[in-house]
Amino acid sequence: MKKNKLFSLFLFCFCLLFFSCGLDEYYVLDPPTANHVPTVTGVETYPNYDESYFSFYTAEAGVNNKNYLDGSAGFKFLGTDIYYKIYKHYSTMSSHISAISSLVSSTNESAAATRLIETYTYQTLGLKDSTNSPVIFNKDSNGNCIEETLKVEFRLTNYGENVPYYLNIYDGNNNILKEYIPMRHENELSFDFGRTALDENVNKVPEEGDADLNTSGSSSDGDDQWYVALYAVSVAQDITLSRSYSTVTFLGSVCIFSDSEDN
Repeated sequence: MKKNKLFSLFLFCFCLLFFSCGLDEYYVLDPPTANHVPTVTGVETYPNYDESYFSFYTAEAGVNNKNYLDGSAGFKFLGTDIYYKIYKHYSTMSSHISAISSLVSSTNESAAATRLIETYTYQTLGLKDSTNSPVIFNKDSNGNCIEETLKVEFRLTNYGENVPYYLNIYDGNNNILKEYIPMRHENELSFDFGRTALDENVNKVPEEGDADLNTSGSSSDGDDQWYVALYAVSVAQDITLSRSYSTVTFLGSVCIFSDSEDN
């Protein structure tokens, strides 16, 4: 009887050690925080120019993220990515936004990011003359993200001659750290759809087959009317360079009219 007890104890300890070593370590990332969220309704004639901009705060100083800034935990915070999708039909965009929203509140932190990236094939926002990946970060001389909340503010399209469509990154004192021009995926095309007089190679209207375009659905949307939805997500990676994501933060949606010089 005593030998059986000892053997049972040994077997329990062995199984505990074996299975605990095989478990994946689970990390939780703090998501960005939306600040100004433009929203379209599908009945736009022309957009409200003053409201057609996006603003959010990054989460380097979040309760969880600040523990991963230097990678000493075997898991390193890399920065913040912005994802977008162009839609031809408002109804399809609205359906996808609702589906992602329902996953944001789920217990699976990465479920919304998985739906966004893998199912709906959202693409990362490009920045002209930049190859940043993720697109938003503030690093020290050792390449580690700094424990500082950044403010990001941008619009996708031109709005008159005096309001260029810059993406501005601000530090905690509201000083501009960096300034970029947002571009479509792979930095080859702009969001100034159809304004070929400015640059016919860069300002192309989205075409069937583009990785960042969804044309499914049917509605009475005009031929010159396009919708764009955007999200922000915190990004980190483990020692195998496998990336993980926070839950996503909805940044808003805008309508772009390719027959208008100003948007």
